[in-house]
Amino acid sequence: HKFGGHPSEIGTFGNTLHRTLMHLKVPALGSREDVILDEVEGDEKKAEQQLAEAVREDTPPEIHDLLERHYWSAQHHHSTIRELRAQMH
Repeated sequence: HKFGGHPSEIGTFGNTLHRTLMHLKVPALGSREDVILDEVEGDEKKAEQQLAEAVREDTPPEIHDLLERHYWSAQHHHSTIRELRAQMH
């Protein structure tokens, strides 16, 4: 609000659709951990890439700091998923 934006109260339609598709995919593909990790890793990789682009944008310092924290968090989550995959093999 401080910068003139109007954050939504709920997730976007795309996020809702994605969660719904994940709920449908898991039972259809079975509860195989490797399949679930593939899906989650793809999401984390995409988030990491989008946040990397956002961090390079010219934004006010408060926004830049927030984006950097989210970017480092996404990198950590992506790394954790890769470690889980390595433990499975």
